[in-house]
Amino acid sequence: MKQDARENEVVSFVKDVLLLTLVGLGVTRLSLLLHEFVGHGGVALACGGTIDNYHLFWFGGGWIDVSNEGETGLVSHLILLGGIISQLLLALALHVAGKQGKRVPLISSALIALNVVHGLFYLANGTFYGYGDGRLLFRALGDVAHYFSYAVGMVAVACSWLAGKAIKRDFARKNLPFAVLAMVVAGLCHGALMVGEQQLFQETTYETIKYSDVELNIERMAKTFEVEYREAHGSKPSKQVLDQVKTSEWDKQVPIPFDNILLGGIVLFFVLGYCKETAPCVAELSLKGAAMFATFGFLAVLLTRLIGS
Repeated sequence: MKQDARENEVVSFVKDVLLLTLVGLGVTRLSLLLHEFVGHGGVALACGGTIDNYHLFWFGGGWIDVSNEGETGLVSHLILLGGIISQLLLALALHVAGKQGKRVPLISSALIALNVVHGLFYLANGTFYGYGDGRLLFRALGDVAHYFSYAVGMVAVACSWLAGKAIKRDFARKNLPFAVLAMVVAGLCHGALMVGEQQLFQETTYETIKYSDVELNIERMAKTFEVEYREAHGSKPSKQVLDQVKTSEWDKQVPIPFDNILLGGIVLFFVLGYCKETAPCVAELSLKGAAMFATFGFLAVLLTRLIGS
């Protein structure tokens, strides 16, 4: 009997991994189409622009190239942030529909969780390092870009807690460790497919989008240092010296490994939210309070910088 029970648990675990992997692939593909063609492309078309080119990965992200001759600073921000905004609006629409009883179990909660958490994660990271959809915000916010990212990161972590609770309602399992492990394995499977595809099919435009302004600034600074060093010493600096200069500058511009800390926080709080059917009142109120403070506290700064850019 015990052996049969263990075999059943293993079979259930494998089924859960397959289910979660397929659901993950499905909702990420839908979100990618929404992000690129509605968020970026749709906003560009609405503002009188055109869609010139695009590329989507089967398992990862993608890009879309749009142009608008009469583009202003505000329109540029709207087009670039349109993808993230569309994700958040979809999550809001699905949440409202769910309140009215119109939802597909697991699919709806997965779409809401993915679009909110991923959208905020991308916004926070992109603004912190100056890449992708956060590149213009990084430039517009200047010295306060990091603080804006900290605020958005707080909201993302708070939402990941609530996302874990939402997923628990549609994916409740008696064996809690197996359920969490199934989600981890499914996430690793998806990640392996994404990384493998990007390594196999090198896409130069995508790599350019992911190359941050921080890295560009450090490269420019290193070239300036190399010229000044050659003028002062009559020879170019060694690779070791250049690497030390780049590392020192990176430490100045990137005080903490924000992306890894944020990702770890999101995963941790998602698991905590999933493992607790009802979050402790104090913790949940604290997270919601942090989210509200971050949202409204930095909204004035954001709007001021955008209007002035």
